[in-house]
Amino acid sequence: MADDIRTLSAALARDPMSLQYLELAEALRRRGKLDEALQVANHGLGRHPGHADGYDALARIHSDNGDLAEARAAWERVLAIVPEHGGALKGISFLYFRQGDTRRAVDALEHALAANPDDVAAQRALAALKVVAWPEKPSTSVPPPPTPQFAGRKSPSDVPQLRAT
Repeated sequence: MADDIRTLSAALARDPMSLQYLELAEALRRRGKLDEALQVANHGLGRHPGHADGYDALARIHSDNGDLAEARAAWERVLAIVPEHGGALKGISFLYFRQGDTRRAVDALEHALAANPDDVAAQRALAALKVVAWPEKPSTSVPPPPTPQFAGRKSPSDVPQLRAT
């Protein structure tokens, strides 16, 4: 991957107006070089200020950096440019999930899938999120197995702290 970064850096140096800044920023982000990735993304966006994919890359970098407010601002900018941008919708969904707003997270993923029904990553994320948000209730036709009672010991159902974990 270091070779990829060198190759992309050289290509971008030869043609500073190239959109290869996206690939370079992503390669740096994946390597954990977030400061460098941020610099490359910002520099590329300086040359291409209306480039939705550039703001999507910037948002992912901010998200990885833990700066969720900046990530949200960048993804909102993407959606202002391209309202059906799958990457931004998935990113916004992630932010809603992190905030505990699963309903809005699901809505954002459903919106992403309405825009691109073949997005396998969004399909998987939506399925996983629905399991977390609305786990299936046990069937009432089959009672749950009895909780073993040990002499002198309490079961998890007897201790509120254990039920919560």
